[in-house]
Amino acid sequence: MPPLAGTGTAVRRLRRFALIEASETTQYLGAMKTFMWLVAGRLTLAAAPAMAQAGGPDVVVVRTTDSFGDLRIVVTHGEGKTQVLELARKDLKQSPTGQEETLQNVFAKLYQEGYRLSGTGGGGYNYLIRNTFIFTKGQ
Repeated sequence: MPPLAGTGTAVRRLRRFALIEASETTQYLGAMKTFMWLVAGRLTLAAAPAMAQAGGPDVVVVRTTDSFGDLRIVVTHGEGKTQVLELARKDLKQSPTGQEETLQNVFAKLYQEGYRLSGTGGGGYNYLIRNTFIFTKGQ
């Protein structure tokens, strides 16, 4: 059977149309992909506006230093808001549990203010023991 007249031209036109169609489809899909990423980003920002505006939780750092029986407790709420408590070893004769009770009072006060313990760390060398407690509020 002989080929139909003009089929070569028709096939070329179909191929050219298919290439144009594929190119436009690729561009369309690329634009849709970009649009979807923009929408997803916008939804992410809209889902947690308080975190974007609040600036994070309040943090209090409590550091204890025990050196030869003398205990130093430093409580800081930030710059200029630091409280230092020092308990000497000689005070242990009057109150053997005074250091622990003082530290417990500091922790209880922070819990009453709404802070929660979120991290600890520490270590020591010979007669120097240092511990750090991190409390946060508003997470």
